[in-house]
Amino acid sequence: MAINETGESELAARVGLALQAGVSELLTSNNNSSAGEPSTGTSASTPVISPVPTVVVALSGGADSVALLHLLLLLRDSRRPHDSRKFECALLVAHVNHKLRESSDRDEEFCRQLCATYGLPLFVETLDAPVTGENVEQWGRASRYRFFNKLRSEHSATCIVTAHHADDVVETLLMRLLANKEPRSILRVDFERCVVRPLLEIRHEELLEFLEVRSLKFFHDETNDDRSYTRNRVRHSLMPLLEKEFGTSSWRSLFERALALADDSDTFASLADQILEGCSGEPYLSAAWLKRMREELLKVPLGLQWRVVERCMHPHLKYRLGREKALEVLRVWKGLQVAAQLPGATEVRRSAGALTVCPIAP
Repeated sequence: MAINETGESELAARVGLALQAGVSELLTSNNNSSAGEPSTGTSASTPVISPVPTVVVALSGGADSVALLHLLLLLRDSRRPHDSRKFECALLVAHVNHKLRESSDRDEEFCRQLCATYGLPLFVETLDAPVTGENVEQWGRASRYRFFNKLRSEHSATCIVTAHHADDVVETLLMRLLANKEPRSILRVDFERCVVRPLLEIRHEELLEFLEVRSLKFFHDETNDDRSYTRNRVRHSLMPLLEKEFGTSSWRSLFERALALADDSDTFASLADQILEGCSGEPYLSAAWLKRMREELLKVPLGLQWRVVERCMHPHLKYRLGREKALEVLRVWKGLQVAAQLPGATEVRRSAGALTVCPIAP
């Protein structure tokens, strides 16, 4: 889409509609949970209901987040009260300085100047170096969302808004397939972290064109060119190859499949929660609970059985088992084996008809 004045308005309208829909879903989920109905997500944090929502905007200083911020300003400042492009909201901007690059301070200063230009409140978190051996990407992601949700809570904001876009969706799908992981997608609405991602159906190239037409400055993160990261190899090598060999429509096929898989994942999660809720009358992991659970699992296909196991074990393990390990734990549940060893020197063991989750004895 060539972005002229009309194209710019259409882009802003798409973002506005996606943001409104996301905020509405968050608030509806919260209302249902408050009324004692099943929630559409496992929300660990509660969105704040307000006539004019306040959103925490994640700003790195890169192209995507700068485009997001300017699109939100366009929506907020629209002078057409009944225009779909207008979205009444208050903006709080959040920047995390990871201190991992020489240019980190430059990015922070750019964000400060940008927010000062538009009179926006900016909150900055400077991180200490991760523990030696810790996965840097996971550390950075966890630190960012912890800071964003802290701000959201302190300022009674409705949600966090991030600049994940359609290319991120496709890249994530390919990365997970290549790593033999469940092909979960980036969520447009993340109920657990109160996050809305209004750019999720917009391509990176559209955002770059928007920035170019408006002569908007941003900074390039040089780590995005580092081919030692899987995502960068997918982005710079695999995706161009797929589009060259199979046409540009290959991107659209992968994108639609990623969204369909996300819908499937949501459906399985809802069905799994219904089964777990049906067994909640018995003490968790007790012999009576396990007997009831076996009876319920006999009624459903294997594909749902292992997902029930995965969802049930997640609070204990703090990570998702995946199909292979969940099937192994399922064998323990069914009495086909005594124990299943899991990552992190943990095991699930059946004893006297009940289940325990405990460290593996040395």
